[in-house]
Amino acid sequence: MFPDQEDARGVLQNKYGIKDIIGLKPLPSYEDQNFHVTAKVADDLQHDYILKIMNNALSKNPDICSVQSHAMAFLRECGFPTPMTFPTTGGEMLSFFSVDLDSDQGSDYIVRLLEYMPGVPLSKVVVQSDMFYKLGNLTAFMNLTLQVPFCITVVTLHLAIKCIKCVLMPLLEVLNGNPIKKLVCDVLQVCTSSLLPKLPYCRLIHGDLNDYNILVEECMEENYKISGIIDFSDLFPGYYMSELAILMVYTMGNHPEKMMVGGHVIAGYESVMPLTAEEKDSLFFIVVSRLASSIVLCQHTARNTLKNTQYLFVHYSSICNLLQDLWEAGKEKVEELWFDVVDLYSSKLN
Repeated sequence: MFPDQEDARGVLQNKYGIKDIIGLKPLPSYEDQNFHVTAKVADDLQHDYILKIMNNALSKNPDICSVQSHAMAFLRECGFPTPMTFPTTGGEMLSFFSVDLDSDQGSDYIVRLLEYMPGVPLSKVVVQSDMFYKLGNLTAFMNLTLQVPFCITVVTLHLAIKCIKCVLMPLLEVLNGNPIKKLVCDVLQVCTSSLLPKLPYCRLIHGDLNDYNILVEECMEENYKISGIIDFSDLFPGYYMSELAILMVYTMGNHPEKMMVGGHVIAGYESVMPLTAEEKDSLFFIVVSRLASSIVLCQHTARNTLKNTQYLFVHYSSICNLLQDLWEAGKEKVEELWFDVVDLYSSKLN
């Protein structure tokens, strides 16, 4: 039993002292429950918030949620457009909300009240190529800013490969009858044998830089500017190459020049953090394995939940098409297109 709109209203009033609520709208989400809140704070002044209720599994790990809040606050202090977290009336950054089940046991959910960030999702607008460069640049700076005081090397990559073999492979039956299944199987099998343990750097990364978690707003000088980076629910210590690959996947998506877009993102990233030869050699496999994994997990999750199935498939068609295009073009051709764009930026600077 997930908290509903009336539960959300009660949390706002009892935990945050927000009484004069003039708007409370559910927002589409994957696993959590989000509400856009508009409240009157003075006679002629109103304020907008996001009330975020974490899913039951993540709510069992308050330390993880606390790290997410601290990471957003730290990035904000460093000048990144991340949302502010508002404390409860008791000064707590995390709040718990209990839902009574039919039995005597209850279910606790972690609740946070966040600043409502301006702008629209990147997915809703058409931007120029310089935006993709800026996103790569911003992502690299975020990775550098959120450095963790430890380094996970070979073990992490082995775990990633083990995850493909032990977690994703058994789920492939959800694609039975789907023509994409053979392609997904081929991609995952090649990636498990081709991803080599040569990526020695680990960072605390956002983990889900898709085009719905990047907000932009119009700007006279630059067409659009980045106005918000939201949803840190997947924040975890991982390879910053994974962060780059995720950003590339969701910016290439439906763009008519999808291959070139990947190059613009890489160029922006390398303007801050140049890639090693091993990282460049692994990037194609990390990108296609992310695409293949997303296809499998999307179908698996849709089969096992009745909630937000439409939101689950918002990227599905573009992910399938992009995987087919990349795999048919092949690693060598795709890398050539990507790094030709990177070289153009280098020649402009020299």
